[in-house]
Amino acid sequence: MPTIEIELPETTRAVRAALARAVTAAFCDATGHDRATLDVYFHTWASGEAARAGELLDAEGPRAVHVSVSSPRLARPAKQALARGLTEAIRGVTGWVERPVVHLSEHPYDNVVVEGALLSDAFEACRSRPFYYPTEPAPGERVRVTSGAPWEPLVGYSRAVRVGESIAVTGTTATTRDGHVGDGDAYAQTIQALRNIEAALVAAGSSLLDVVRTRIFVRDIARDWEAIGRGHAELLGQVRPATSMVEVSRLIADWMLVEIEADAVAGSSAIVREVTTTR
Repeated sequence: MPTIEIELPETTRAVRAALARAVTAAFCDATGHDRATLDVYFHTWASGEAARAGELLDAEGPRAVHVSVSSPRLARPAKQALARGLTEAIRGVTGWVERPVVHLSEHPYDNVVVEGALLSDAFEACRSRPFYYPTEPAPGERVRVTSGAPWEPLVGYSRAVRVGESIAVTGTTATTRDGHVGDGDAYAQTIQALRNIEAALVAAGSSLLDVVRTRIFVRDIARDWEAIGRGHAELLGQVRPATSMVEVSRLIADWMLVEIEADAVAGSSAIVREVTTTR
């Protein structure tokens, strides 16, 4: 049985009922499923918790909405129609302009719901595998992602740019909302930089699973390459993108030991074929 779980700030019962009707209609219109076979669950945050969740989702403040869809396998056009339909349904009911973050977890019917039980395991797995940004870019449309880093307006760049299925992520370091992490620790900086890249990719409708290339710029390659490589393998070892590691004389701030760029192709992780070269 397909299931939709919606995380959102505290709201009225009437709004939740309207949302349930709207997302049910959107799901059935996009997939052709019968409405009687769909379960909708709600998880609400207190306002403070919603604000923190909004930060994690790279959404704006307490109006962040997180939608998890667990369904049998769908064709890509149905996925795209579903993402658009859910977005329009949530905006139509709530009046919120922020884009909800839509995740899709595909399962056989008998693995989705057992006697109406909540999908805690599937929901957590889905949360870590973002599927698709709710509004697919129109042909030729350029989608820009900003992170709020102080250098973006000063230099005039975006954290990431998506055109079609291609996504380019700017050189990224171990910055956080509170400053940075990993003073003197190349491994910790690598992990944080890749997490920042992951956040940008999710905002652009992709994930680390879709990364096809990274470029790693290092202050001291002889000292730090193993620690940086360990962090890279920890988050991208299963993806195994093409990569380069290059030593540079310095980065924009003295505390920075590593900076990483990434290129991704949305949806490219669906089918992976490995071939072997002689050298």
